[in-house]
Amino acid sequence: MERPDISDALGTRMVVLQAANQKKVYVHKALLKDEAVGGCTWSCFPSTTVRSFVEYLYQGDYNPPPTASTHLDYGWVNSVVSEDYEKIFLTHAQLFILSRYRNELSLANLCLERLEEAMVEAKGDSAEPLFVRSMRTLIGYSYSICCHGSNDDAWEELQKAVCRFLVSRGGWLLEVPGSGLVGEDSQLTKDLLIMFINLSIDTDKLRMEAERKCEALKTELAQASQRRRRKAPTSPL
Repeated sequence: MERPDISDALGTRMVVLQAANQKKVYVHKALLKDEAVGGCTWSCFPSTTVRSFVEYLYQGDYNPPPTASTHLDYGWVNSVVSEDYEKIFLTHAQLFILSRYRNELSLANLCLERLEEAMVEAKGDSAEPLFVRSMRTLIGYSYSICCHGSNDDAWEELQKAVCRFLVSRGGWLLEVPGSGLVGEDSQLTKDLLIMFINLSIDTDKLRMEAERKCEALKTELAQASQRRRRKAPTSPL
């Protein structure tokens, strides 16, 4: 990615961003936008997330943590090593919320895109128990709004991204025994139901439109065939 031109900002004073647990992160003041949207403050986020935000301001990109290799013991014969995406999921999700509240929309779009890619990648790379645990952590964060304000739609956007992925893996979601991902009365369950219904409606519309176009094409081909037969010269007796 192209690095931003921050030469003018480097001449401004440094300010302290107070992250969660009293951790401090320093940044040149001119790199921060004055307007913050909503009620989230720096202290709502861990210092690792705030540092990733600052990293983006200086470099135009951020580096999520690497996947953690976790040893799963299924008995002395069936031990495996699998990739754990839990920290990666949280990094993208938390940074998305922070960037939306700080009005860094290009960063927010990047975070959501990387989160969606990470979920797909994790489904293929992680052993199922680890993947379920990572998804449970992501769902827990997405539906536990830590700050309210005028930008609450940021949380809704994050929830929709998680729901879209779960809907796209609907069969898997129903087959996972005892995962606890979907509760009977949870907001996640309601969101998934709405998305399933909307997807079914959209699918029916696409099917009906495809059938209409198919019939129109058949009619057009039949008419073209009739015109060719009319124009064909008759052989002399």
